[in-house]
Amino acid sequence: MKIDFLGSNASMHHIGLGFKRKPKGLGELKYYDDSIQKVSIAFADLNGCPIEVVVPLTDESPTINAVKKGQKLLHICYEVDNISEAITNATDHGCLAIAEPVPAVAFNQRKIAWLFSKEYGLIELLER
Repeated sequence: MKIDFLGSNASMHHIGLGFKRKPKGLGELKYYDDSIQKVSIAFADLNGCPIEVVVPLTDESPTINAVKKGQKLLHICYEVDNISEAITNATDHGCLAIAEPVPAVAFNQRKIAWLFSKEYGLIELLER
């Protein structure tokens, strides 16, 4: 059964994994410091699964509490054609919009937004 609450053209982009510090076991990764999100991030392919390595830059980072608790899986990211429409679709299906769209350093200033779903957890939207 297909679950379609982000729009018909939404596709999985990556999963976000949280770390207290930059992991050594993933090789040499290119990190981007995002002052808006207060994280340092890098991308890697983990046996065919695209991952985003997320490391808090400060104690004010939105990821700090999760990584302090040892929570690795932070979010699932979906790429969407229209971020505003995807937010509307998701909120119509019970998701909570927790952050307005902002430009993201790691995605060449494409917009990202954040949703929370009781069923699926934290969801990042990335506009194509």
